[in-house]
Amino acid sequence: AKPLIRRQVVIAAGQEEVDTREVNRKLEKERLAHPDAVLVVFMQGAFVNRSQEGLSLPDNTCVILDGKIINRYEAKDADLFELVSMKGKGCNSFSGGQIISDQKVFSAVSGADAKNALLLEGVSVDLHSEHGGVGSNSVNAVSSKKHYGPFVVRGCDIRDPGHRGIWAHVSKRVYALGNVCSAGGFSIDFDAYCFHSAAIFNTVTRNTYHSGIFFEECVKSNTAFANFCEKNPANGICMWTENVQGKTEKNVVACNVIRGDVQMEANRSGLSLGGRAADRTTENNYFFNNRLENLNGRSAILMKKYARDNYVSQSIIGGNDVDIRNWTIKPETNGFHDNSGFHSPDVQ
Repeated sequence: AKPLIRRQVVIAAGQEEVDTREVNRKLEKERLAHPDAVLVVFMQGAFVNRSQEGLSLPDNTCVILDGKIINRYEAKDADLFELVSMKGKGCNSFSGGQIISDQKVFSAVSGADAKNALLLEGVSVDLHSEHGGVGSNSVNAVSSKKHYGPFVVRGCDIRDPGHRGIWAHVSKRVYALGNVCSAGGFSIDFDAYCFHSAAIFNTVTRNTYHSGIFFEECVKSNTAFANFCEKNPANGICMWTENVQGKTEKNVVACNVIRGDVQMEANRSGLSLGGRAADRTTENNYFFNNRLENLNGRSAILMKKYARDNYVSQSIIGGNDVDIRNWTIKPETNGFHDNSGFHSPDVQ
């Protein structure tokens, strides 16, 4: 294949805000004029979105934002609205700056239904809305739904998504690396049919709906390693199968710190695993070298019904109201059991 050349483009807002539609037209012209180039776009200053169009990156385009993009568009169908679309062929990257919306968006940044190599790096995504209480009415900060190339979110600051911070759904090779995610329902959600993805070195905090990090609906071969989960009224890290028949299996949760230091909901735990029914289970997952401390919800570790043959070992537990609840057998025990399906437990 012929190597691509570099084409540098500068779009400066000056003292007045520039509409994202103007940016789109500029990028379209550059793409047509230089079909064999990687567009390296420097956006400088304040930009505003006032339409359903949002900002759309064409093929082989890298954006470096020194400034901010503010969404002032109130979408008629907010459940479909994506503020920044990164679906161009080849490679798309977006680095730096702020993306802000106090209007509802389905996704602030989306690579849904694409097959490119995508990088989101060092971006502040703020979806806070006063009328939305804790978090906004928005659904996702970052979406990789049905994305089939490498999808990397690195060093981003994600604040107050209404539902999910990073959504990995029907996709693979999604990597959340060293991000700070605060508030919302879930910070990082490995959703149905997500494979071979990872959350590493992230900080997740103030999640109120379900979990800081969530493995759900038959996801397989994903990893949560060395994350810091703190002050979540909801679960710290959870595995659960609810609607999809099958197993959430072969995932690894290792070397994470799950710390309470906040009043948790009564039915939430630091580490929770289970399933809805005999055909919707959590099986053959690995949990080791995790630290769980100062948790005051249901328990530090909760093993619910239909959690089978999982390996929980070398946990460091301290300062919790209840350390372990095991509902995989009857009567309930506050510890592991030889026949519970948890091999070689070593709880300190």
